[in-house]
Amino acid sequence: MTEIDYTRKCSQYLSIVLCNNPEYEEWLLSDGNLKRRYPLTGLYSALGFEAAKAQSFNDLLRTFRRFKQRHFLRIATRDFCHYADLSETTGQLSDLASVALQVGLDVLSAHPDWWAWNEELDVWRRLGGKIPLVVLGLGKLGGHELNYVSDVDLICLNPESNEDGENFIMLLSRLTHRLSRLLSDRFEGDRVFQVDFRLRPQGKQGILVPSMSGALEHYLLRGRAWERQMLLKCRPVAGERSEGSAFVRELRPFVFRRFLDFQAIAELREMRSRILTEAVPFRPGARRFDVKLGIGGIREVEFLVQSMQLIYGGRHPELDEPNTLKCLEKLSGLGLLPQGTAEELKGSYTFLRNVEHYIQLDQNRQTQSLPHSEKERMRLVFAMGFGDDEIAFLKELEMHCSIVHSRFQELFQEKPEEGEDLGSEKLRHGLAGGWGGSPLLARGDFASTQPGRSASPPAELFDKLQETLKAYPASVKSEILFGALEKFSGVCDRELLEKILVRMDTYFGRVARRTGLIKLFGAVKPWMAPFCQLIASSELAAALLSHNPALVEGHAVRSGIFSPARQWEQSSLGLVERAEEYGEKLEWIRRLKNERIIQLALADLGGRIDFAALETEQTTLADFVIRNTLAAVRQNL
Repeated sequence: MTEIDYTRKCSQYLSIVLCNNPEYEEWLLSDGNLKRRYPLTGLYSALGFEAAKAQSFNDLLRTFRRFKQRHFLRIATRDFCHYADLSETTGQLSDLASVALQVGLDVLSAHPDWWAWNEELDVWRRLGGKIPLVVLGLGKLGGHELNYVSDVDLICLNPESNEDGENFIMLLSRLTHRLSRLLSDRFEGDRVFQVDFRLRPQGKQGILVPSMSGALEHYLLRGRAWERQMLLKCRPVAGERSEGSAFVRELRPFVFRRFLDFQAIAELREMRSRILTEAVPFRPGARRFDVKLGIGGIREVEFLVQSMQLIYGGRHPELDEPNTLKCLEKLSGLGLLPQGTAEELKGSYTFLRNVEHYIQLDQNRQTQSLPHSEKERMRLVFAMGFGDDEIAFLKELEMHCSIVHSRFQELFQEKPEEGEDLGSEKLRHGLAGGWGGSPLLARGDFASTQPGRSASPPAELFDKLQETLKAYPASVKSEILFGALEKFSGVCDRELLEKILVRMDTYFGRVARRTGLIKLFGAVKPWMAPFCQLIASSELAAALLSHNPALVEGHAVRSGIFSPARQWEQSSLGLVERAEEYGEKLEWIRRLKNERIIQLALADLGGRIDFAALETEQTTLADFVIRNTLAAVRQNL
């Protein structure tokens, strides 16, 4: 079976295109078109050359659609025949959309008589025919992972003010409308891509082409959680690209919060809950399962990745990566996602995206649901490489959905903790009467304050700590009270015991008031007991942590692992250098210094570092602080 015959069997849409345009087959097989990936510049040159011949807007519509059909045929045939992987396929589709936008702007700007009114033509002449417009791609276009049949989500911005005022704004709006029609209008039975501007600032209520300064003000002052998530994939795709890149850079403080943003989990969980209430699980024999929105579908992978980007992106600049597959690799490389989990998700995401693609290609229709008719289903099964074995295909689909959903639940769903009942029982019986009701008292550990015997702390302080810890899961509460405080069961100094309880109560009380931060203590983790013991043991560490409870984030993200000086300095230097503002640099230096003090104190407490090495580490830390503070001051002069 030839490549062309194979493509005909996989897609009814492409079969019809080939039947209506037999010259496409000759084009595909000539000049090595089937055997190569087109570079962005090659696509731009080819479409620009053809579009320059257009004598009217209808000519341009026809040129764009024929160009799209030829390259869809090329991209899809390479896809079906496994000459290209998912990354190449989605990248080529994204390049095709970007080129269509740029060439469309070029041609429309050169032919204002096709779309502008008289007043706007005067503005066009004063501009010398060069119309300033920034076109930003969002969603899958922004991530360079576009579908065959997909909405192209765009934001168009005006990068400069103009003395023509309202006429200038109308010129930009009409150009943007006409550009949208060039891609979206169904002409001679086909379109290029559906264009959607609804994600712009203030949505449908906002102006079609807001100013860059106005859009920036909207996001920085009034931006919402879903807009942060949306802007993860924002990148310039046409128009004034340098202006667009500058705009995206200015947005980064809004998208990626300076420090680990666990508050984002609460916001994202609300969005996730709304998604899951509408999602339908996959069932054996399912005929209308939605591979994007269903349980274990594409959206769960994308949501998982984007959530981790929002949480950790402020500390790890590498996560400023709009492509889902590439970001999974970055998360694995940083140790934020186990390598096995990342590989599983990449495999399942690739399978699900291929299913989505082949469903769409069959009828040239934007859908993600398994087809209802038997003929369409069997074309999908064949395209996916299962021959005529629909049962095997459905089993494979079910397996991938199960993998995605289980990984999604592990990372973002509240789950009962193992041993929670045991911990609760221990608390009920062992701590019913404060420290005085502990089994430790029965052993005589806290029986009196006589020399050689441990002291009994004030019941009111212990009760207050227990009240504070009600905000935490029972197992975490048990870990703090038994795992950490039992280490001090032999303390004879009543005043010291009081200080220990006050330190613990102060810190955990302040953490409890921060919705996002308390998520770190959602389950018992290996780093918690040493961390609690540090608060109890060190007045300096307790004061530092109580003043800035979020310092625990640096410890938690490393899972309590102590980083050698060279490794710590390298990662910290990247964070300081990335900060652009003077005040931001100093804030990072202070934050990193304090986090390192906590790390060193924990290493000292755990016996993982001797006195000489500790002195060397402290000297290295002081040197880092002085050098980078001095550099920041000099840069600010």
